[in-house]
Amino acid sequence: MKTAWTILALVCFIQGTYDKATAQEVLTPRQPIPTLAQAQTILLTTSVFKMEEKVNPRPLVQTIARRLREVGYSVVTDPTQPHDVAVQFRCQEPDPEEWRGLPPGANFFEFSGPPCLLSYSFEGKPIKWQRIDTIVFSEGVQAAERAATTMLGQGPGPGPLPASTRFLEHFDFPLLLSAEWGQVDRLLTLLDDPETSLERKRKIVKLLGEIRADQACPRLTQALQDQFLIVEATYALGSFGAKARPHLIRMLQNSPNLEVQVAAAHSLGRVLAAMGDTSLTPFLLEFLTSPDVDMRVQIEIVWALGKAPDFRAHPVLEKLQSQIWQIRSNDPELQKLRAAVDWSIREVRQGGHTDAYY
Repeated sequence: MKTAWTILALVCFIQGTYDKATAQEVLTPRQPIPTLAQAQTILLTTSVFKMEEKVNPRPLVQTIARRLREVGYSVVTDPTQPHDVAVQFRCQEPDPEEWRGLPPGANFFEFSGPPCLLSYSFEGKPIKWQRIDTIVFSEGVQAAERAATTMLGQGPGPGPLPASTRFLEHFDFPLLLSAEWGQVDRLLTLLDDPETSLERKRKIVKLLGEIRADQACPRLTQALQDQFLIVEATYALGSFGAKARPHLIRMLQNSPNLEVQVAAAHSLGRVLAAMGDTSLTPFLLEFLTSPDVDMRVQIEIVWALGKAPDFRAHPVLEKLQSQIWQIRSNDPELQKLRAAVDWSIREVRQGGHTDAYY
């Protein structure tokens, strides 16, 4: 049930509908609309359905507008008013009978999907997500899970639109729209605002890396000095190529934090893969064979060696492969290391490739 819902929700939540061109479009590079980086006024359209009947969306409109204004947007609901971009929400309130029919403690949205679909259009034309489609989906699922947690044991609860409003309080759509439109200044302002929560700051750092905003790179480098943002900043810097490489090497070599080392190895692999750079192979091999290196760091280094393949890595990887396959264990981390070693050996033997490294 969960797998089937995940596939369906991925299509419906991000796109809203499915057509024959969808399979082809996901393989086609998308180009963000530069004008949207300056968008300030949003035309908001909201429709809400409850038990297949359309209901008054006003409570939901108020919630959405408030959250957009909190990050500095202006909101209009009259299409005749001037606006830069249009945002649409379509929400479906759960049937109370369906809710009550679930087992105790069950997450309703695991079966129904997020209660609201989010899309946007520019100059009257619907636009598919250009930059952060997978993040929109994952953030929507997490928000639905959190909303469900607040509703457990309560049923749909009192109020006109409880499920949709609770979902939208957890779903940080203002950040997602800002990132999608490339509004780096807005994101950086929120990042530096002392009133911004730590959770939200971490999301902003992740989004800045996802959209690869060059002007954000110095701020992400600065975030390496922040003990609360260092892990997210290290992952985000993997999107910035050669300029991030010295910082990632330093994090891998010197950080006493295991999570930071894992993030640095992962991001360094992405950088080397994108550049086709094998100059760090000796450094990575030395680090890989260090007696003190943690297995989680080893996994990321091995993936990096496969993504930036160099025949100098072959004997070390083969020796490691022999060692780890002699260990009788079903430890999940060991299984991940085995998979990484087997794959990277094949890539090194074949000369490999340098596609996106995630």
